[in-house]
Amino acid sequence: TLTSLDEAVDLAVALRDSLGHVTVVDFGETTLSEEDKQFLRTRVWCDARGDGPAAANAAISTTDSASPCRSSLRRMSASSIDDLLSGFTAPRPYKREVAGSAPSAPGVHVVLDGGTIIYVGRTGNLRNRLRQHLTGNRESSVLHQQVGQHLDRRGPVATADDIAAWLGRCEVRWLETDNPEGTKDALVLALTPRFNRQIPNRRV
Repeated sequence: TLTSLDEAVDLAVALRDSLGHVTVVDFGETTLSEEDKQFLRTRVWCDARGDGPAAANAAISTTDSASPCRSSLRRMSASSIDDLLSGFTAPRPYKREVAGSAPSAPGVHVVLDGGTIIYVGRTGNLRNRLRQHLTGNRESSVLHQQVGQHLDRRGPVATADDIAAWLGRCEVRWLETDNPEGTKDALVLALTPRFNRQIPNRRV
């Protein structure tokens, strides 16, 4: 867990340097966010962009502690998050019976811990996916896996029941939509939830 901006910058530099040889990866980026402050987070990124591997490597090789690593402080109001979640169901306890009441339709779901969005998912069947997060395993559900790893750091390896119990104290909301991928990407990009492993590229 990152606890300072300096650590976030160091991680961004390491990502850039370690992945610079991969032609499809040309930058390092990390996001620093206080766990209890959804509305304030710092995004740190290191550019090493170019028209090909040679250009990317040249940019990396000339970058040191004075690298083009920079940060931006971003605030998102509660009303902005409400706007993003317009049309979603009201928050409900993330229990099996609630998951079973979800529609068998494509859509997007969000999981909240203490009012903070910690995960955004998309699916072709909301009911099945919400059940899978609770009753599946670490191979079948990214959320199940991420919560398990979070609990593992606190003690013995977490069981499926431990993970379901932890999720059971959270809340869940969902939205039926014919464009679950686009809706999810927009939410993840705006909110950078802690349990979403991949943040989509911002389109320009």
